[in-house]
Amino acid sequence: MSTPSAHIAEIFTSIQGEGIYAGRPQVFVRFCGCNLNCVYCDTAVARDRQRPFCSVEKNPGQGDFAYMANPLSVEDVVEAVESLASSGDVSLTGGEPLLQVDFLVKLLPALRSRGYRIHLETNGTKPDEVARLAGHVDVISMDIKLPVAAGTGDLFDLHSRFLRAAKGAKLFAKIVVSSEVNDEDIRRCVEVITETGKNVPLVIQPVTPTTDGPTPPNLARLLSMHSAASQSLDDVRIIPQLHKLMRIR
Repeated sequence: MSTPSAHIAEIFTSIQGEGIYAGRPQVFVRFCGCNLNCVYCDTAVARDRQRPFCSVEKNPGQGDFAYMANPLSVEDVVEAVESLASSGDVSLTGGEPLLQVDFLVKLLPALRSRGYRIHLETNGTKPDEVARLAGHVDVISMDIKLPVAAGTGDLFDLHSRFLRAAKGAKLFAKIVVSSEVNDEDIRRCVEVITETGKNVPLVIQPVTPTTDGPTPPNLARLLSMHSAASQSLDDVRIIPQLHKLMRIR
């Protein structure tokens, strides 16, 4: 059997900019490829599943990069992570990391054996794949993709299966909201969480405005969304993209 390898877009250090761990320094491993085409996607660099090289930061936070030919081995990724931090949090992001789950099955034990805490950022559409990582992930940040954004229609049933399959990790859900999001979208999102019986925090993330992209809701609308979700969920927060506000990677 061949040793699994993976196409990685970049490995770098920054401050977590999304969700309930915003503000925490992390090493980010950004995987290539995504199975969705969200209208607000801000990581076009990761869409190419066959990206020929991986950008690896040489000094934490300095933005100076070296380049490694893809695909990378488990040893390549572990070495790159260790060159940036001797311990702490490693965020697996994308793209969609679970598209390369065979590689993750080998990578995660190697990182955790060295004392790293593993954060998985996922679009929540790969329930069978996340089940294979049970016991190897510390935190799962799961997006619930609303129909207006995902480019693939209604994903609520798939998200429900994902929530049931995600075991052994602290999990929170996140929805990116624009001015086009309606009350039914919020209701279905809350329903997906509550029907699993899990006490999952929900982050409402206003979309970061761009020149040609969707616009964020105004404050009154955000407060209305928060109020509606809070009728069924204990922990609902409105958190924008911190790294975008700080203008960092």
